[in-house]
Amino acid sequence: MARFLNVFFILCLLGASGCKLDHTHLTDHHTSDSTHLPNKTQKPSKTNYSSVSYKPFNDEYFSNQSNIEDKNLTSQSTNQTGNTISWDIDSDGKVDALTDGLLMIRYAFGLRGESLVAGAISAGSPLPGGDVMARVEMITTSIGDIDGDGEVDALTDSLLLLRYLFNLADQSLVNGAVSNTATRNNVNSIQSYLDGYMPSGINNPSTASISGTITFDFIPFYENSDGLNINNTFASPARGVLVEILDNSDNVIAANTTDSNGSFSFVTQRDLELRVRVSAKMLKSTGTTWDVQVFDNTSKVGGEHPLYVTDSSSFTTSEDIIKNLHLPSGRNGQNSGIRSAAPFAILDIIYDSMQMLAATEPSILFPPLELYWSPENNSSSGSVENGDLGSSFFQSPNKIYILGDEDADADEYDRHVVAHEWIHYFEDNFSRSDSLGGSHSQDDRLDMRVAYSEALANALSGVITGDSVYRDSDSFWPYYGWSMDMESNYSYNPGWFNESSIQSIIYDIYDTNVDGVDNIALGFEPIFNTLTSESYIEDDYQISIYSLTKHLKDQQSSVNINKINSLANAQQIYGTGSNGFGETNNGGIPSVLPIYRQITANGSSKQVCYNNSAGVINKLGNRAFLKFDVPASGIYNISLSPAGQESLSLDADLAIHRDGVTVGRDYSLVFNGSSNLYISLTTGNYIIESGVWDPDQIAPLGNYCFNIEIAKQ
Repeated sequence: MARFLNVFFILCLLGASGCKLDHTHLTDHHTSDSTHLPNKTQKPSKTNYSSVSYKPFNDEYFSNQSNIEDKNLTSQSTNQTGNTISWDIDSDGKVDALTDGLLMIRYAFGLRGESLVAGAISAGSPLPGGDVMARVEMITTSIGDIDGDGEVDALTDSLLLLRYLFNLADQSLVNGAVSNTATRNNVNSIQSYLDGYMPSGINNPSTASISGTITFDFIPFYENSDGLNINNTFASPARGVLVEILDNSDNVIAANTTDSNGSFSFVTQRDLELRVRVSAKMLKSTGTTWDVQVFDNTSKVGGEHPLYVTDSSSFTTSEDIIKNLHLPSGRNGQNSGIRSAAPFAILDIIYDSMQMLAATEPSILFPPLELYWSPENNSSSGSVENGDLGSSFFQSPNKIYILGDEDADADEYDRHVVAHEWIHYFEDNFSRSDSLGGSHSQDDRLDMRVAYSEALANALSGVITGDSVYRDSDSFWPYYGWSMDMESNYSYNPGWFNESSIQSIIYDIYDTNVDGVDNIALGFEPIFNTLTSESYIEDDYQISIYSLTKHLKDQQSSVNINKINSLANAQQIYGTGSNGFGETNNGGIPSVLPIYRQITANGSSKQVCYNNSAGVINKLGNRAFLKFDVPASGIYNISLSPAGQESLSLDADLAIHRDGVTVGRDYSLVFNGSSNLYISLTTGNYIIESGVWDPDQIAPLGNYCFNIEIAKQ
């Protein structure tokens, strides 16, 4: 009867559904001498990925680090870390929830003397009651702080030990049982700590542990050049990736994610035939959350792009198993050309990117992110289904495509490139970008929105990687890639329209190095706070370097404001406010200034010009901007007409934006130099954008002007 009450008490703490304080009978959770409640063969609902296809890399292609090592536990006197102290409190040679676990929780609840030990000492214990009392105190006070919050608590630490001894695993082990101030606050760290004080050789004979480390080949750059140094390849831990234990019927027996060392551990029933599967997927569902996966965009299984996974060979849990899996690069024909490491190399820099944001905003919730990589992904433009990407790129709102053509340009080891695209994902989901996208280079005179967005992604990729030198490898002799140092303040075409100028300003605002006029070091947090602020996201004007500096300076002292201004002026950026008021640098195209013109309804027309001297589609002069403050809601007619004969045959376009959202546009393909918008607008501030669609640059180089006017209907 005493043992029944002990079970009842513990099940109440564990939250068993049959445990109620109104004397409802105990449901059948406990049978005979078993100390393990859950059915470990049941597939956890949270790992139901039935909608995802898998693309396996068979572990025949693993390196020699992929193996099964049997761990034979023989010593009874020490725990798994070699210490004499363990969870075997009553020294009976085994660890039991209804003796050792009960003793610790009673002690933590304040019970002492006979009420501490009554009915809780194993019949096989060689210790008298007084010695057990002393041993309870010694063990609880020395190793009982399981979650590492600085104190031993019955409803956290003792409950964790009980759940562990009842064989609860994954989130069931830690849910609701970890202090808010815990330093060990996830499944891996808690289970590792508990494992560390289990006596060797006395594990429950009905269970076996499966543990190991997941690593992948990482190929670094040469120290002083832009190519990858394949001869210096090393094993890097696959951090935060999903690891599952599967049976022969593909049922998921257990699932968890690797820790920062790439390690994993599980407890399962013995004598099962299982295998380990590691997926190119990072999943975190508590605290900072994310769901990131790498798919093959050039193949389909069951109508879906498959997720990259790697399965181990099968093994039997006749005893504790160590299963280390290593994923080779497959470069230069190695590993039969199977490039198992690539998806995990991509995830690795995404992991660092998310950690950077989480360090600033611990409660951040990342929207699901899909990455697409294939060895067929090449630099030709065409169908992504065929791998014709053109380049690595971000696709709003949550997709990133990465080049993988080893014989030309593959980006899986180009950490700056992957981080750059991830920053575009960040802009789209947490901040704001008004960029048109398109081709761009360091020397281009760009549309200010494109220049800023690309420069921001460049600069923050340097923050994420901790390296101001942006590198992009390829396979072309003699350089095998290219690089740029964002600490360099040189720009061929300096200004508010130049990617190189802007990335230099942003990186200098962040970093601690003092060079030239750079004597400011704000770090990442003020930049993050600006990019995610309501004032920045809802700015009336189109997002540009002016937007960042304006809202960043709003948070700063006058000293720092002057330092930021000095950085901007050194790059020949002189405008102030979000609208770049007072800018004098026209980049060689006078018609681009002022950056914004003011227009009113039923007032005089304004002249705007299209210029293709710097290029087409997304270059400086391709677009003109007007500020329109709507005084009263109603229907407005916005019309664009040619100001001269040279503009008559062009396809003129109009768009209108509010807080970065396009609320109307006329992009009709008509070659008469005209465009019209009839649109219902509410009171507020709008930006009107005019331009010309001439992607093949048929119009001769020059200036083409138009008249724009607004009439309220």
